[in-house]
Amino acid sequence: MATIANFILEVIGGAVLAGLFVVFYALGVSVGREASQNKLQDDDTSMEHRHGGEDP
Repeated sequence: MATIANFILEVIGGAVLAGLFVVFYALGVSVGREASQNKLQDDDTSMEHRHGGEDP
């Protein structure tokens, strides 16, 4: 009987670990996307579009 209980506990423990892995992986992806978006916005080097003959 003890082996069945141990097996069930191992399965539940594995499921909990897998769930934690999924949660932290998704959290890392989310943080990474946010950081890369902020970096792209900070590195914006675009200039106002002008044509050669126009004076301000």
